[in-house]
Amino acid sequence: MDDSHYNLSSPTILVTSALTAASWLILFIGACVAQFHGVPWWIIIFELVFVVGTIVLLGLNKFYHFKHMIYLLMSVSLVYLTWLVQYTLDNDGDPGARAAAAGSCMLIIVQFIWAICLTSPAGSWFSRNGAQNFKNSSVGVTGANLTRKFSNTVRNTTSNNRKTPNSPLPPRRDEEFGSPNGNTDFEQAVALHDYQGSAEDPNELSFSKNERLEILDKRGNWWQARKQDGSTGIVPSNYVS
Repeated sequence: MDDSHYNLSSPTILVTSALTAASWLILFIGACVAQFHGVPWWIIIFELVFVVGTIVLLGLNKFYHFKHMIYLLMSVSLVYLTWLVQYTLDNDGDPGARAAAAGSCMLIIVQFIWAICLTSPAGSWFSRNGAQNFKNSSVGVTGANLTRKFSNTVRNTTSNNRKTPNSPLPPRRDEEFGSPNGNTDFEQAVALHDYQGSAEDPNELSFSKNERLEILDKRGNWWQARKQDGSTGIVPSNYVS
């Protein structure tokens, strides 16, 4: 399994790791000035081990193999830090306690950011393939086709008007097809090239070169068409004429 998304090469992970280390240092210095004793110091030591251990695993690109243990320790850490914030606020008159409270709050915030980044599939704020988990209710376009549609849009240039097999497919349009005025006299078209519909989207229509198609709707760059055998679906407009 590739764990390259869970390492210090990610700018977000790198920055939050540095902030975590700085936050712990503020907590440690504040605790020393406030002369804490007992349970707070055990929490501070636990935070040191947790922070250093997590950063080391990220740096060695080994986080993925220990991620479940880190998630568990992170939840424990957040509980401890929440208690420590309340403890330091009880000693609010001490400047060291206020510094320790600030360090604890910063650790909580940064560890929440860690939780978001390190639990996402791509190890970042947004999953690259998140669109594949959804379907468009109007035309049944899957998330994978939405991703392909966006890619086709980016690659579509002035050569889009050239009707050759190597031309990029026109961008898909998410809307219901149908004749806008209810007219039943549909335009006839001929396929310029062979086209194999995507297996991921049953709405795409496969056809052969020189095959005659009945165009039901020409809105957008993907047209609604019907073959001679009565099957209907969407076809790329630059493959028919």
